[in-house]
Amino acid sequence: MSQIKALLLTGGLGSGKTAVATEIGEIIREVATEVLSLVG
Repeated sequence: MSQIKALLLTGGLGSGKTAVATEIGEIIREVATEVLSLVG
């Protein structure tokens, strides 16, 4: 969780916003995939 916060903070400082959004999107996708594989 602290990783995401750090990403948000550094991304909020400037041009890194899109990169951060992409990174978070990928993390969410990975987690969702794992959850689905566990449930399924």
